[in-house]
Parts: sequence; structure tokens; C-alpha cells
Amino acid sequence: MLLHSRSGFQAPAQDVTVNRYFDDIETGEVWTSRFVELSEEEIIVFGRQYDPQFFHVDPVAAAKGPFGSIVASGWQLTSIAMREMILGKPDGDTPIVGIGADEIRWLRPVRAGVRFAVRREIVSKKASASRPDRGTVKSAFALIDEAGTPLMTFTTLTIIPCRPAGGGA
Repeated sequence: MLLHSRSGFQAPAQDVTVNRYFDDIETGEVWTSRFVELSEEEIIVFGRQYDPQFFHVDPVAAAKGPFGSIVASGWQLTSIAMREMILGKPDGDTPIVGIGADEIRWLRPVRAGVRFAVRREIVSKKASASRPDRGTVKSAFALIDEAGTPLMTFTTLTIIPCRPAGGGA
């Protein structure tokens, strides 16, 4: 997992133990998670509970369907992206509040055994005019396979606190 920016800062994300605040975030900064993969069983279990379309839950029917096999639900992929951001801690333990997600696109089917990572790029940041203790950050996300091909994309808007008086940790 790497965190890097246009200024050249690069460090393994799992080593980010210092909380990062709005003041520390740079436009153009990119973070990439570890690679993960789903088994057919994991896809089916999620599908049965949250998205019971036949191509997520029935291998026989899925083989005759539009994808030719079981594929992961886009909602499962979205959930995994969130999990990887939380576990990867690219901003340490700073309390970041999501206020929206837009433009979710499921570009390619994700089958069991496909390895993919979550990539976040900071698109823009804006200090709050009414609340000087925070700002908003827009990020572009992509789930990418090992070749770097985007499988899913979306954008988010988050509120990130500014560094507390006295420096914070």
C-alpha cells in the first residue's frame, strides 16, 4: 500500500501512524490499497443476502447469463472499497466523515479469483468558509485489477478536520 503525492512523498500506507488532517492533504495525492480477491463462495453469500440476482447467486444460471459465470455485486465491491480505506488508514485515525458518493460506475465484471486494489486520488480540497476547523475533500476512486485496468469508479466528498491547535498527533 502506497501513499504518494506530486511533491514526491511516498510511504507504505500501513506505516501511516500519524493522523493526517485537512492541512496535510494535497491535491493529486494518490493512495493504493493491498490487492484483494473474492472466492465464488464469498460472492454468492453476499449476493444471497444483499443482491440476489441470478448472476450473483446461481452458478448454473449464471453460466447461461450475460457474464457467463458468477460475478460480484457492484455493491459488494463498493463495500470492499470502504473496508480497504478503513483498514489501510491512509489518513491515520483522523475522523473523516463521508457526505456523498457520486458517479458510481461498474465498468467490468469481477469474477472469483480476480485480484484488485482500491486506488484513491485527491481531486480537490476546499476550506470551509463557515467552519474554520474543517474542509471538504473530493476524491476519485477506482478498483483496479493487477494490470491497472479500472473495474469500478466513483467519487466521494468528505469532511476532514483541520489540525487541532497545538499540532495534534
